Amino acid sequence: MGLLSMLEQSPTFPPLERACERNERLRISYRGPDGRVISGYARVLEIGEEHLLMQWPGVGFGPIAGIAARVECYFEIDGLSYVFDTISRGRVTRQDVRLGALPVMQLNLPERVDQRQQRARYRVSLHKGTPVMAGAHDLETDAPFGEMRLANLSAGGVLTLSDDRAARSIPLGALYWLTFSLPGDPHPFGFVARLVHRNELNNGSGGAALGWAFAPADDAALHAENVRRIERFVAARQREQLRRAR
Repeated sequence: MGLLSMLEQSPTFPPLERACERNERLRISYRGPDGRVISGYARVLEIGEEHLLMQWPGVGFGPIAGIAARVECYFEIDGLSYVFDTISRGRVTRQDVRLGALPVMQLNLPERVDQRQQRARYRVSLHKGTPVMAGAHDLETDAPFGEMRLANLSAGGVLTLSDDRAARSIPLGALYWLTFSLPGDPHPFGFVARLVHRNELNNGSGGAALGWAFAPADDAALHAENVRRIERFVAARQREQLRRAR
């Protein structure tokens, strides 16, 4: 089956289709049999009705993702960044005209491909000073997650740090209710937030850095007011940083 006919069968993921057609690299990440995170670059070789065939980078990269392993994929196309996660079907063999039989990874076709947040807004770091903590609540399961520390903040989203190993299992695209208070503002914030990226912390805790994009909730007026309050907070922090730098 030719590439064009395969693309015609999967019309719901045009960015992924373009990446396949142009032979673009994707960054992939998954856990090997020993629990070690394996991360590197690969290419989509084929898009089927229910599966993807992904290049295996080769010896030295690590074992191919095992059956039922979750695989996270990130790529850029036409100046925009995208992310999706899916489940591995394990190793299969693909015939190459020049190289013969090659091992490749077979993955489930993802349920969706999301555009990653673009940092169009100013951010301020919250690493220094008294830790700013946020409460997190899973909106799908109605279960509390626990507190996370705010690392940086903008009017469009927030980066949180959690030493809880369970943070690495929060799926990209998950919706949480985040609550926190900022220094100098007596009124707490509450936001619906969508997880847009996740990276494992390198401090030995096994936790993760979680990037959240704020999403409008049922009360659009309250959301807009919260965004304006954060914009004022960010602007005040920036003025303070400029003053100190003089």
